[in-house]
Amino acid sequence: MSTTQTTTPVLIGDEQAIQQTVMAVEETWNRHDMNAFAGILTEQVEWVNPVGMWWRGRENVKRAHQAYHESFLKETSRHSESITIQRLTPDVAIVTGTYRMGDWTRPDTGQLISNGKDRVTYILVKQQGSWLIMRGHVTDINQEAASFDPVNKP
Repeated sequence: MSTTQTTTPVLIGDEQAIQQTVMAVEETWNRHDMNAFAGILTEQVEWVNPVGMWWRGRENVKRAHQAYHESFLKETSRHSESITIQRLTPDVAIVTGTYRMGDWTRPDTGQLISNGKDRVTYILVKQQGSWLIMRGHVTDINQEAASFDPVNKP
């Protein structure tokens, strides 16, 4: 197993290809291009969003993201702060990334959400020479709770 962070000056081979797939999530999000986003997912992808919705299959994951990007996320951007890559086998990798979200408004309450962060875990698999996302799990980072983290106290 190897671990690589985005602070590594040069990534080569599969690590570079894995990072490019993960960066494509950010790029397609910021363009709000869910057709391109679906192109980096496996057919059998599963996705858990920050509030626990569990979408299965490329078309469902695409449809859910499309609906949000056409409504309350239509002008919201995401930018990575850190990414780690851990290779489990030559064809399987786990990536964990921390992202800063642009402002958005909750559709249920109208509350403006600013300075949001989330942490995403992806499982990528190499299929026919391409690294694709097989699983995605997004967790909102609660900044207030961070002061109670027994491992990483601020």
